Amino acid sequence: MNILPFGERFPLRALNTVLGGGLRPPEVGLIAGRPGVGKSTLLIQLAVERLLKTEAVLHVALRYHATHVRDQYESLLEGLLASMRPLERAEAMLQVERYRVIHPRPQGQLDVTHLATLVKTLQEFTEFSPRLVVI
Repeated sequence: MNILPFGERFPLRALNTVLGGGLRPPEVGLIAGRPGVGKSTLLIQLAVERLLKTEAVLHVALRYHATHVRDQYESLLEGLLASMRPLERAEAMLQVERYRVIHPRPQGQLDVTHLATLVKTLQEFTEFSPRLVVI
């Protein structure tokens, strides 16, 4: 079920337009900038847009604990879903939980081999096949 209550008004629509509809597998995008300019928030917005379209998202947390990352998602979602009725809001939050996996790597290191193994394991054992990987 697609629960995008804001449709065309989604904040990342302009970015998707510039990218010609967004990134497609196996394309890779890089967002770089100084600390505190909103890179993580932008990535979470990209992830939330996919999650609300029932697309699976793998979020690999290199810097923060999974609880901190989850709190960032919830904070963003509270604002985006504020105009929805309570039952619709709860359904959207449940959908985000169902389609998102947060994988913490507290030591801050991740190589391509580990990422490929992680995705393969998720696909084989949980039938979770991410359409977007946020690192």
